[in-house]
This record gives sequence, structure tokens and C-alpha cells, in this order.
Amino acid sequence: MINLEKAYDSVWREGLLTKLHGYGIKGKIWKWIENFLKDREARCNINKHQGQWFKTQIGLPQGSVISPLLFNIFIIDIFAKISSNKCKFADDGTIWKTGKDKHELVKENGMTKEHIKIMLQGKELKYNPNPKIVGLTLDEKCNFNKHIDTVEQKAQKSLGIIRNIKGIAKVSTKILIQIYQSIVLSTMLYASSVWQINNNTHINKLNAIQRKGLALCLNQPTTASIEALEVVAGILPLDLKREEADWKNINEPEKIISPIGKMVLQSEDMKRSTEIDSDCIESQFEFRGLAASKSPPEYWKNLGSSKSRSEEQAFQGKTIILEKIHQLKKNTTLAFTDGSCKGNPGPCGAGAAILISNSTEHVELTQPVSNRGSILLGELVAIKLVIDFLIIPNNRKNTESIKIFSDSQSAIGILTLNWKSDNYGKTIHDIKIGILALKSEGIIVSIEWTPGHADIQGNELADQLAKKAAQEAEKIQSIPIFTKQDIQKGAKDSVMLKWQNRWDTSDKGRRYYAFQQNVKNTLPKDKPSTEIYRITTSLRTGYCNLNSYKSMICPALIAKCSCGQIETVDHYLLEFENYEEAREKLRSALYFITSKLTLDCLF
Repeated sequence: MINLEKAYDSVWREGLLTKLHGYGIKGKIWKWIENFLKDREARCNINKHQGQWFKTQIGLPQGSVISPLLFNIFIIDIFAKISSNKCKFADDGTIWKTGKDKHELVKENGMTKEHIKIMLQGKELKYNPNPKIVGLTLDEKCNFNKHIDTVEQKAQKSLGIIRNIKGIAKVSTKILIQIYQSIVLSTMLYASSVWQINNNTHINKLNAIQRKGLALCLNQPTTASIEALEVVAGILPLDLKREEADWKNINEPEKIISPIGKMVLQSEDMKRSTEIDSDCIESQFEFRGLAASKSPPEYWKNLGSSKSRSEEQAFQGKTIILEKIHQLKKNTTLAFTDGSCKGNPGPCGAGAAILISNSTEHVELTQPVSNRGSILLGELVAIKLVIDFLIIPNNRKNTESIKIFSDSQSAIGILTLNWKSDNYGKTIHDIKIGILALKSEGIIVSIEWTPGHADIQGNELADQLAKKAAQEAEKIQSIPIFTKQDIQKGAKDSVMLKWQNRWDTSDKGRRYYAFQQNVKNTLPKDKPSTEIYRITTSLRTGYCNLNSYKSMICPALIAKCSCGQIETVDHYLLEFENYEEAREKLRSALYFITSKLTLDCLF
């Protein structure tokens, strides 16, 4: 295990800039990074005594989001000449060597493993049964018990922070839950894809933390059922939260008993419940360099959307596009593209209308894309139709340049403004390769936005063609391609279905079930005030300071009220004589809200 001491403070800035230039990061981005690094100053603070400012020559600024990236680039070749297995993350590095049989080393050296010494530059490397790699504590049996113990201790300390915050400030329930998610839940979910195979007995320690944390945030007793607390708070059970989080890491699963193997089993559950198949996730493409995103043209912002565009905006948009067409150079091929989707996701199609240079006739292209696609996929495929058609020399005649108008700002942003896209990598890649191929033949392709449904003839024709293709796509029987967004939504839907089934069939929290059957429909928090919300939550769940609940926790206590009846929530609110005057005030208040004189609306 290697940890680079004061790693960020020791980076040689000039060497970093030289390395960046060597990796092809040049021009404005390189100058921007140089400006970010130069003229940095520091001073020493000792017991409130401050020294003089001085310029620093080494080190990266702490707290900046770009500093970790620059540091990784600086040390990217640190292990280049090491032949054994290695991995690194930021300033942590790990080098290891494995053998088929751990007894080989002992047998060859004629000694026990306790007496084997490994030396590095004259210093003995001590054996560590619980090494930590980027926050994950390992153990010899790979059951991750030690890691879970460490996580439990850290989460307990974080609960103490929440307890202190709650004690010194009037913090709302909603904010307390957000703090819990930030400093406790995030700790319990870190790297869960790796250690989730741990046996249930040990991993249940974390469920106890969840119970304590939610009880603290909701001002409920720690004896309350975790099922009810999770539904009230709107927080997924930990095992389902881990299952949902695992989808971020399922790239090349292997069906073996391993963390990845468990992810595969979870993916099969998701496929059965949502029909989202992780085996059909679209392929991704390797990173090819850094590029700053660009701002869109000003007219994009002033013409509204196709659903809310005014007549004046439509006229203005049409005028702008007609002017752009009028300014086209001779021997320019003009194309309009559009995508259509029935459902998003749903059957989607692509359409394009092309007017070849120096021709009075237009070409119409359509393609049913998928029986389960998105509008963005349809828009991209429509642009690809034009590129694929015009890349054939006989189709473009005397074309010297190509102008494509699309009504999808997202598609144009991805293709021309360096907007990020996690989906449809292959389609985007194919379009860009096609544009480069045309450029190599001296034909420049430009893609611009046209407002949709603004009475622009070419756009209207492309829209009709796309809708026709979308209808044909309903008949496609091919296996659909799922995007990362589909996978994430499928994972969310899958775990929510499991959570709902648990809530429906559980024997815990049944009183609160009468108020909230659907786990998604979380009741508003802190209404009309935090104090009243906490009281009503206690009454709704039944986990309150009444004798019937106390006797359930401690059977030695008497469950009856002073009047001799069992002191339940119903008895407290509706029957106990001593509260009749307050009950009448409650009836009057509810009457003005519900027009009813009974208290049935409380239950």
C-alpha cells in the first residue's frame, strides 16, 4: 500500500503543464490551466499569528474540482515500469503479486509465513491483515466484517453529530433527513457493490443504524419499526438502496458467486419486474480528449418551445430560417430532419427531406428506429440518415457543402457544441465519423437548429416522415437497446416495486399503513409546523407516549388509561372524557376545513 505524503502540495506545476501539452491539451484550455496555477500565494498561521504572503512554486489548490483531475494526470505514469499488478486512485496506490498456492512460498523458503520478511530499500514491509484501499477495509476471508464494523462506528459518530445539531438548533424534519442522507446514509452505501455479499447477520448492524437515524430525524422512539420509519421518511430500505446503487457498477458481469455475480441476480429481478434488460445496454466509447462546451446561438433562447411558442415567435423563427437558407452558397445541399416517438420511450422513427444542390426535386428518407426508443434517438438517427445518404458520391452530385436543419437542440448541442451525452454513443460516433469522412473529401457539414411547428415547409415535411416511421416502428420485433437512463429508471422501478410489496405484506407499521399505502406518496413534512408534524406522526404511527404502546415495549407496565380503558391513540383522541373540551375545538377547526363535524378524517 502506497500513500504519497503531501501529494497535492508537492506537484511540480511546470512539469504538469509540460505533460498536459504532451497529452494534446493545448490552446485556450492549456492557457486557462496555466492561469489557474500561476501567481498562487500562501502564508503561515500559528496560534493566530499570521506570516507574510509568499508566492508558491509547487502544489495544486485545495478544494477545487479540477485539482484531483490534474493530479491524476501528473502521476498517470508513476507505475508505468512496474510489471506486477497495481492500481491507484488519487494519492493512494496499491501494488500486489499473487500466486496459485500460498503454501509454495512457505515450502520453498522452509519457514512459516510468520517468519517471512519482505524488504523494500532495507526496510521491512509489515504484514497487515486489514489493509484499506480507497476507504474499503479488506480482510483475509473477504467477508468484509471488519469493513462493516468500521462503517458502523463511523455512522454512529455521524448520528452523534445529528443529535447535537438537533439539540442546539430548531432544524426541520426535512433538513434533518437531508443531513442523515449526506453524512450517515452515504457512509453506509460507500462501495456497497463490493461488500454486499456479506452475511445478513453482520450486515444487519447497518439496519440498526438506519432505525436509530430515522427515529432521531422523525422524533420517534428507537423502538419504532424500521419499516414504518422508512416509509414515513421516504428512505429506501438499505438492501434495496444498495441494489439500486449497484447499477452504476455493472459493466462486465460474471455469473459467479461474487459481488458482480450478485449484481447479475439483481439485474434478473429487475428484468422480470420492469422488462429492462441490462444485457441490451448500448455500447460505450472510449474518451478521446477534452473539449469545452460552447454556448448556443442567441436565437435559440428567444423563440420558445414548440408547445408554448407564440404566433409572433413562430413568425420570427420562420423569418430567421428563411434568411439562413437565402444566404446559402451555391452547390449547397439542404436537408431538414426530425424524429418522432410515441411514448418516449416508445416506438420511434426518423425522417429527413433533402434538396440536392442545383436540383428542384427533393429526396424523402424514413427509418423506423426502435419499438422502444426516445425522441432524442429519433432525432439523431434522422441526422445520420442524411449523412449516410450523402456520403455516397452519386447521391450528392455537385455538392460542395451540406446544411442540415434539425428542431432538436439536444441533438445539435451534442454534435456541435460538445454537450455531454451518456446515451446513444454509437449513433453519435457514427454521425461524427461520417461528417469527418465528408470533410476529408472537401465537403463541409453544418447543423443548425430550426424551431419546430413554425410553418417551415422542410421541417413540416420531415415531421410527417418521422411520424410515419414511428408508426412502422410499432411492428419492429428486434431486441430494444437500453440506455443508461433506462437502466437507472428500471433499477429504481424494480426496487420500488419490491419495497411496495414488503410494505403491503409486512406485519409492522400497520397503523401508519392506513395513512400511507403507497410508499411513493410520502406525506408532506413539517406541516403546519415541525412540532405539530412530529406529534401527528407519533399519533399516526402509534409510536407515542401512551400506555398501550409503553406496555408493548415493557410488559410490566399497565396498558390502561386512568379511566380504566386501554390507552390507545383512538381512545386518547376520541373517547377520553378529560379531553372533551379540546376535542370540541378540534371538531370546530376541522369543520372549516372538511365541512364535517366528526373526527373520522383524522384516521
